[in-house]
Amino acid sequence: MGLQIAARKAGNVTILDLQGRITIGISNDALGAELRRLGETAPCDVLVNLAGVQQVDSSGISTLMRNVNPSAAQVVCAHGRPAASATKSPPLGLRAPPS
Repeated sequence: MGLQIAARKAGNVTILDLQGRITIGISNDALGAELRRLGETAPCDVLVNLAGVQQVDSSGISTLMRNVNPSAAQVVCAHGRPAASATKSPPLGLRAPPS
């Protein structure tokens, strides 16, 4: 399965709903192109919804990080609270979702 990208608007925010895998190759290239296209329009807020993503490799992470404004980016957990600022190095690790 590749990557499916669906864009929608919520007020001034463009939401990219992603489904599939963000891995080196076509899927990663498509995501990079979409993020660049959004960045070339007027300054906008973009929320990348990773809920439907099963796998992200290092090239996918690189694509996501290359296309963000580090002074404004935040990583937000599924519960909606900020997890970390992109300008800080969050601790690496995995947590099981609450039961």
